[in-house]
Amino acid sequence: MKLRFLWQQTQQIAGLIYAAVRYSDKFTNKDTYIGSVEYSLPFNGEWVDLRKPYVEQKSSNWRI
Repeated sequence: MKLRFLWQQTQQIAGLIYAAVRYSDKFTNKDTYIGSVEYSLPFNGEWVDLRKPYVEQKSSNWRI
């Protein structure tokens, strides 16, 4: 391994450790986080996707 890449990896690890120590009390908990952004689609009413079949047996996406 080249010395340059070893130095970059060392800096990356040091930065991760620094961020974890400095911001450990400010990290959000994924179980209790409540988002402040409300998302919506850019249209009103109903819509149809013409690229996908309506029949469940012909589409593998129904199992998702």
